[in-house]
Amino acid sequence: EQTDIMDGDKGGRAANAHSSVKAFMDYYHRLENVKKNCGHAGGTLYTRAFHADRQITLDGIKDEMSDIRNMDAYMATYADDEQYPVCRLELGLRKFGSCVEAINSANKPARKVDMAHWLETMANIIVKRANSRKQEADNWPSPYPPRIQNLMLEQQALGALIPALNCIGSDTKTVCRVTDEVGHHQVTVALLKESNPGVACSSKCGVPAGVPCKHCWAA
Repeated sequence: EQTDIMDGDKGGRAANAHSSVKAFMDYYHRLENVKKNCGHAGGTLYTRAFHADRQITLDGIKDEMSDIRNMDAYMATYADDEQYPVCRLELGLRKFGSCVEAINSANKPARKVDMAHWLETMANIIVKRANSRKQEADNWPSPYPPRIQNLMLEQQALGALIPALNCIGSDTKTVCRVTDEVGHHQVTVALLKESNPGVACSSKCGVPAGVPCKHCWAA
């Protein structure tokens, strides 16, 4: 279900009804209308009702909503679920501020441009960005993404600092015990050489799953 954050045009209700879209009043414009028709006192009541806490039930703000309706007949034509978040729990009680006003101000010159132009522009931007990312991926010298590659190089450097004397293989050559300042760590040789070296170490070393830690590099 979609919600249209309206800036005060009641005529939009008819359009929304045809597409099963619910309307909700933008806080900034609604507050301006309430103060214009009901004065500062009405604005205070509306603000209190709009920003009602999640735990407050409808009964907790019914006096404010009733007072606003009684202040002006025009104000009473708006449904409660079009203007108070506590009446629209599916919105998650999000607070709508001056976002509509900001978008309107930024888009004034754009309103004169045909919609097809903007759709084409957006499509071109998406395609250009996708091609750029693909070229970056094709030119990347490693099979690993940059963050993982840098992390592997870091662990490799740390592993090089562990002395060879601290890496002792078992008699069966299946396990290598690596000792560092924390303690002993068991590295499974079969996983290290033939399967997935990222899970060869028995310790949780704070690296993402699949990335060989410093003990694996030392072994």
